[in-house]
Amino acid sequence: MNRKQCCIMVATAAATGSAALGQTYTIVDAGTLGGGSAGLALSPSGAVGGYASVPGDSSRFHGMTWDGSVHDTGVGGGLDQSAVGAFDASGTAWLTGYSFKSLSIKALTYSGGSLLAIADFAPQAAGAGRVVGTMPVMTGTLRAQHACSYAGGLVTDLGTLGGDFSHASGINAAGWIVGNSTTLRNAAMHACLWINGAPRDLGTLGGTTSDATGINSARQVVGFSLTSAGAPRACVWQLDATGAVVSRTNLGVLSGNNSSAYAIDSYGTVVGTSDGRATIWRGGVASDLNALAAPSPGWRLEVARAIDDTGRIVGSGSFNGFPRAFLLVCRADIDQTGFVDTDDYDAFVAMYVAGGPDADYDGSGFVDTDDFDAFVRAYEAGC
Repeated sequence: MNRKQCCIMVATAAATGSAALGQTYTIVDAGTLGGGSAGLALSPSGAVGGYASVPGDSSRFHGMTWDGSVHDTGVGGGLDQSAVGAFDASGTAWLTGYSFKSLSIKALTYSGGSLLAIADFAPQAAGAGRVVGTMPVMTGTLRAQHACSYAGGLVTDLGTLGGDFSHASGINAAGWIVGNSTTLRNAAMHACLWINGAPRDLGTLGGTTSDATGINSARQVVGFSLTSAGAPRACVWQLDATGAVVSRTNLGVLSGNNSSAYAIDSYGTVVGTSDGRATIWRGGVASDLNALAAPSPGWRLEVARAIDDTGRIVGSGSFNGFPRAFLLVCRADIDQTGFVDTDDYDAFVAMYVAGGPDADYDGSGFVDTDDFDAFVRAYEAGC
C-alpha cells in the first residue's frame, strides 16, 4: 500500500467512521507506595505528582512522584504528611507539608531525591517564575488563610475580596493568578483573579458560590460555579486584556447533577469531573474519559486534575476498588514524542502496511480497516 492509497483510506474512514472520538487514550498506572494514591500535577517532562497513603496507616500520606518509577518524597522534620501540588519549569516538585501537632503548613521542594523546607505556605501552582498557594494569617483572633505568591525567597500576601479567606490555585505565563476569596463579612466565596497583586471578583453563574482553579495564556479561567438554581457546574470565564469578564460559560454535565473543572490547556481543552467520572470538554462538549480510554480492566477514572499541551492528563480514580493515581497518554502519539503529528501518521502507516500486531489498534486480534478507522479518529482528535 502506498501513501496515496493510505490517504484515500483516511478520507474514507473520516467520512464513514463513528462521530465519537473513539478510544483515544491509554491509561498508565502512576503507582502507589503500597496503599492508595492520587494524582494532582504534571511536570514539563510528563512526571506525575500527588500523594499516596503510607503502608499500614491509610490515614497518613506522603508526597509521591512518578516518572516511570514511584518516588516517596517523605515529609520532612516535624511534619506528619505531605502532597505534591505543583511542578515548576525546572521539574522541581512543590509540596505542602502538614503537622498535626502544631496545625502548621510548610512549602517543600523535592528534586533529585532531596526534600527541602522553603517557607510557611501551601503551594498549589507554578508559573511565570513564581509559585502560588495559600498562607496562614491571623485576623484578630481568627486563624485564617490568604492567597499568596512566592518568588525570590519572599512570600507575598495577595489579600482577599473583603473577607477573611482566600486561596490561589492557578497562574498563567503572564503572572495572572486565580483562585477564590470570601467577600465582605465572609458572605460568599467567589472566584477571584489577581493581577499585579490586586484582587478582582469574577462572579458566578447566578448562584452564591464560585471557585477558579486554572488559567491559560488565552485568559480563559476554569473552575466551578453554582447556578441560580443552586446546581454546581464546571465553568469557563473568558477575560479581556484588562482582566474584565467577557463571558461566563456553563460547561454542563455528562448526565447527572454536578461538574467541576480543574485545568485548561493552551488550546482551550478543559478537564475535571462530572458525576464521579473524569471528564474532558472540547469545544464545550463534555466527554467521559472512561469511554475515551482503551479498555483496561479494573480501572475507573473519577477526576482529572491537570492537562498539558501534549495531551497528557493526570488524575485520580480507582483500580480494582482501591484509590489510584493515573496518567492518560494519547494513543495516536505512536512515536511517544508527546505530540500527535504527521510523524505519528507515518509510523502507523508503516505498522499497518507491515500487518504486525502493533497495528491492531482496536484490539480485535486482527489488522484491518477498523484499525485504520480507529487510528484516524484518534489522530483527528489530536490525541
